[in-house]
Amino acid sequence: MPNPSRYSDPDPDLSLIPPHRALTILTSVFQSLAFCTGFVNLAEPDKDAIILGILLESDPPRPVELAYIKVRGVYNLATGLAGLGILRYLQFSYVATSSPAAATAVRKVIGITMLAGTIVRLGDSWVLSEFSHGPGLSRSAADFAGSKSTDHAIMAIPYAVLATAWLLT
Repeated sequence: MPNPSRYSDPDPDLSLIPPHRALTILTSVFQSLAFCTGFVNLAEPDKDAIILGILLESDPPRPVELAYIKVRGVYNLATGLAGLGILRYLQFSYVATSSPAAATAVRKVIGITMLAGTIVRLGDSWVLSEFSHGPGLSRSAADFAGSKSTDHAIMAIPYAVLATAWLLT
């Protein structure tokens, strides 16, 4: 029977959180962000360009720009949903909860998924860095893309840490 005082402690000991639960929570946050970003991509593509690091200099944005951003939206929705689905499978499927070998395989899949997320963030960083040095770009757009390039590289770090943790468990 659970100890009721453990749940009512105003200053809980965070070391009581099992490592797999912490990994699941953190990974769920990142996958949920990807899923939600997909909605922003589709609903307000001009705002998503800013989130990505690209200032759209045409007003209104050209159809080709909006189409590209919406394609990213579908990608973000799909990858976020797939990541959340794999996590839920690990937590609730009979196969993954009853077979240590299956659970290990699912954890490796999650690690590979997060590794792919790392590569996407690094790729975004590289593309924005190249874009920021491109010809015909206003100074403010170039500076903005350059700073967002750094942001994407920094976001690759937690993805890489989570990928490594999942792959090593």
